[in-house]
Amino acid sequence: MVSLKISNVILKRGEEGRGAHVTLHGDIQNSSGRDYTAAALRIIMRKSSNVLVNLVFTVYGLPTGRIKHFSKSLVDLDYDRVVRTETQIECQVESAC
Repeated sequence: MVSLKISNVILKRGEEGRGAHVTLHGDIQNSSGRDYTAAALRIIMRKSSNVLVNLVFTVYGLPTGRIKHFSKSLVDLDYDRVVRTETQIECQVESAC
């Protein structure tokens, strides 16, 4: 069983000069007892019952006993529209190797 814990997931405004897009940030902790080269994370963002984002992306380099920060730019989302009202974020590990 993969023992990777995702925490501190937040939304931030994207970098200046790149529009008002959203960047998702978080941490992933590897307490599995083994090193992983990569982990696939699924992000689902909802507003009410509408799914805004459902994507999988890869985080590389997860040595055992370490916490790694990750970020993912979501350029198709406008920061002001997403953050203005409550947005639910679900983050889970799909697989790791």
